[in-house]
Amino acid sequence: MEVKIASIKGYNIFYDTSDKRFELRNEDGEVVGQGKTQEEVEKQAELLSKKQFSPITAFMKYDMDLASGRVTSLNLDEQTVWFVPD
Repeated sequence: MEVKIASIKGYNIFYDTSDKRFELRNEDGEVVGQGKTQEEVEKQAELLSKKQFSPITAFMKYDMDLASGRVTSLNLDEQTVWFVPD
């Protein structure tokens, strides 16, 4: 059984009573972090919220062209990035 405990920095914290762990979920309901304590997942939410607003300067190759821009988000599961050209 899962119980919603709190919301922090745009993420929801759930407690899974069967696994006895806390889960951090994004607004789409995807698990983006977990831990044994609520404090652990609150720290993860803090770090994730900071990462969201720290774009990375990057270069991307399109066919024979090279574009400069920023990577604004990263999906580790699908190994993709969101690239915004300048």
